[in-house]
Amino acid sequence: MPEPITIKGIEKITEEEKSIINKLINSRFEKIQRQVKNETSIKVVVKTHEVESNRKKYGIEITAQIANNHFKSSESDWKLSEALNKALDKIQTEIEHKLHVSEQH
Repeated sequence: MPEPITIKGIEKITEEEKSIINKLINSRFEKIQRQVKNETSIKVVVKTHEVESNRKKYGIEITAQIANNHFKSSESDWKLSEALNKALDKIQTEIEHKLHVSEQH
């Protein structure tokens, strides 16, 4: 099994942005692991697109591997946290639907 969390594309972002990514990914990863009760790995690819001189658009691609199942989501937004949360929400919903797991006990 590969590393539980792999993040690529962070060499082009600030330390503050890296901190946001790590915080959100680690928090959501723990929730997903509790839900599925299996070994899980997540790969996150962060892309930035400079559209205007001081504005960036963030693209997030997430791939999750749980047992023999692969899940993928991608989102983009002007705010890093929004793009990341949208992609995480999408992949978590897909996992819950396919594996029939939820936060409810």
